[in-house]
Amino acid sequence: MQNQTGQKRLLSDNDQQIIRDIVYEFSNVPKDWVSTCVSEHNPACLSDSKNSDFMPTRLIDIGLPAGLEPCLLDTREHSIHNSKYVALSHRWEIPDKETYESMTTTTSSLASRLSCIPLSSLPKAFREAIIVCYYLGVQYLWIDSLCILQVF
Repeated sequence: MQNQTGQKRLLSDNDQQIIRDIVYEFSNVPKDWVSTCVSEHNPACLSDSKNSDFMPTRLIDIGLPAGLEPCLLDTREHSIHNSKYVALSHRWEIPDKETYESMTTTTSSLASRLSCIPLSSLPKAFREAIIVCYYLGVQYLWIDSLCILQVF
């Protein structure tokens, strides 16, 4: 797997440890929750998502299981239509500039995020969302503050 610049970036030792810690913490998250939801819910609640051509402009490619760092992916430049993705809804609490920069994509950080997003640089909730995606077998994740270009 390659990021948008065509370079492969393996996870750092620190990021691999973060994943091991989170995997251990989430080792009891049952994958069949989603399977049960999809198979037992009213088919009407899934019909719009199955037939929709909508795809967000940017998604996070979680980089797993290949052991690559996550990266922002411009969906207009890649053929991933009709791919499944998870959306994370989170509380926007920005106590300081460093935290703000770690949880947002701006014009100045867009290029680097398209190349890679070091797992260790992300807030814990975002790291956990990536691991949950891995457990669910979903390659793509949408987090509003990272996938929508923030202009302040």
